[in-house]
Amino acid sequence: MTLGDHPTVVGRVARVIDLVAGYESPYGLELLAAVHWAISQCGPDVASVGARIRSQTLRAQRMFTVDHINAAWARLDDHGWLSSAVPG
Repeated sequence: MTLGDHPTVVGRVARVIDLVAGYESPYGLELLAAVHWAISQCGPDVASVGARIRSQTLRAQRMFTVDHINAAWARLDDHGWLSSAVPG
């Protein structure tokens, strides 16, 4: 059996593939990752997460719109990823 045949690995890869469907561009992947990271720093408050992301760099402020952050938040929530990001 190879690592790729292990049911846990296969399930986790499938979960990631499902999450990123429609977000496969470098921007989309970075957006999902940034929102997931910010949740781990701020907790599950979308306004705080958006402010944290947009305050990191001028690039982030220009790049990640509030609407896109909200959409990524909803995507993570719809796919059950918020609870894994919340600290504690």
